Amino acid sequence: MMISAIVLMSLLQVGTGAFNSFLILAFFRFCHGAVSSSINPLAFSLVADYFPPEKRTLANSILGGANFVGIALSSMTILLIKQVGWRASYIAMGGMGLIAGSLMMLLKHPVRGQFDMTMTKSNIQKVTPETL
Repeated sequence: MMISAIVLMSLLQVGTGAFNSFLILAFFRFCHGAVSSSINPLAFSLVADYFPPEKRTLANSILGGANFVGIALSSMTILLIKQVGWRASYIAMGGMGLIAGSLMMLLKHPVRGQFDMTMTKSNIQKVTPETL
């Protein structure tokens, strides 16, 4: 699902730079925002699948910090915009997203919920007056 969101977001970004109509531009930017809003929940869900509970806090912290680093680095696109213009910049950045999405297909997919605790008779704590 994450790969689908990244590829769709990249295609919308390429479309933003390719079309001349303001209405199409506004529609593509709206759709880009809607799709990009799914990235954070998907990423945190993947962290839960890739890392055991004792390492998950550090992984979530790094992921949360990486969001801000990415936002800070995105201001570097101003240099690209100065060189080639905003349309070519959108197309180039969308192309990089398509490449990244293609490379993500090579990653090993985690087993969903492999670190989730399953409730069995042996790990259910019985509530008795003594445990309260």
